[in-house]
Amino acid sequence: MNSTNSINLITQKADLIIKSASELLTLSSSFKEDSGLGIIRNGAIAVRGDKILWVGESLQLTGKVSLASEGREIDATGKVVMPGLIDSHTHIVFGGSRENEFEQRIQGLSYLEIAERGGGILSTVEATRKASFEELFLQGKKRLNRMLSKGVT
Repeated sequence: MNSTNSINLITQKADLIIKSASELLTLSSSFKEDSGLGIIRNGAIAVRGDKILWVGESLQLTGKVSLASEGREIDATGKVVMPGLIDSHTHIVFGGSRENEFEQRIQGLSYLEIAERGGGILSTVEATRKASFEELFLQGKKRLNRMLSKGVT
């Protein structure tokens, strides 16, 4: 970044400032941190629209970027700030539930034993085929909203 861009960023006002994060994860190994993992302790980030204006230690925030009058500031003390989680293999639309299979696995049953008892992927296929379009749509929408609220992108 050249000095002209630095000056331009400093004069901007942020819509959102998140500060005092116990850990701010940049996921950049080039960031000068002891850990070498792009973790900023007591971190802060300033955002305007869909652009990150500034990122660094909270103590360095003052004078770098200011909060717009309609902006929002979040105190992230005791929290971790990280990029959105990208779930690369998610089925949002399906019928039925296999939650009971988690308990069965914890109890030591194999996948084959669970399938022999009527569980497994075939039970999901059957439940999905039996469900109406509206049921699948509403359940899928509910799952999607829950995922988005947890930061999955």
